[in-house]
Amino acid sequence: MDDGDRAAVYQQRMNDQAIHQHASGSMPVDSADECMVCGELIPSKRQLAVPGCQLCVHCAEDAERRNGRRQ
Repeated sequence: MDDGDRAAVYQQRMNDQAIHQHASGSMPVDSADECMVCGELIPSKRQLAVPGCQLCVHCAEDAERRNGRRQ
């Protein structure tokens, strides 16, 4: 499994968690300071724009492409 595959699996897990949190009315998890896949810093503007983000833009885009989705 390469980094892209791990990102896709992680992104799907995060999507499932977000759906569950939305349905249950709970607050989103805090955004990560570093990407969970590549370790790069996640800019504060992204953290504010995408509450609960765990991936940098690049890894999130890779995961979306692998999942066949575009958000």
